[in-house]
Amino acid sequence: MDIEEIIQEMNSGRDDILSYMFCLFEPHISAKDSKSNRYVRKKHIPVKREIWVPRESIYVGFIAELVSKYLTLDEEAIGLTSLVRLNDGTEQHLCLIDFCCNKSEEGLGSVRMTLRKLGISFGFLIDSGDSYHFIGAESYPLGVYMDLLRRMQNFESIGEDWPNYQISQGYADLRVTACPKRGKFLVPTLVERIGETQLKLEI
Repeated sequence: MDIEEIIQEMNSGRDDILSYMFCLFEPHISAKDSKSNRYVRKKHIPVKREIWVPRESIYVGFIAELVSKYLTLDEEAIGLTSLVRLNDGTEQHLCLIDFCCNKSEEGLGSVRMTLRKLGISFGFLIDSGDSYHFIGAESYPLGVYMDLLRRMQNFESIGEDWPNYQISQGYADLRVTACPKRGKFLVPTLVERIGETQLKLEI
């Protein structure tokens, strides 16, 4: 299951979401720090464009349409942001996480433990290429999500710099398209569902 199918599945379980915010951005290039053994982003590049997509437009091929309409440079990619608009007019944030651990059974164990310690039980664990992404099925008010991002800074599986960038930006983003020019060769794909996602979303 690729990232588009994951978003479609999440959308089908969240009929309270009116629209999702995507973005046009240049993916970060990371390098391993020899002292901490963590991957550190060399430079943070601000989002170039914010793109609101209504729930009825989350259909087969919608990401290709976003690429065709907005992506003009090889260094760019389309990202999903944490920000969503609900039917009642309020805005909330999906729990997005960019992990920095190695892809391995040990790395997966570290990811699962991090999610448990953060109290996150429902969502989609994704192969991002070098490591893992997570898209939570639940959403939170801005203040709650910012607090969650601050807590993420304490986990080695995530690292400090990614949460810092998202906090300064006011929302999180994760890549949904490949960007070979920036070393991102893989379109993100599902590793596993965390929890009984559909059951949780009925409340």
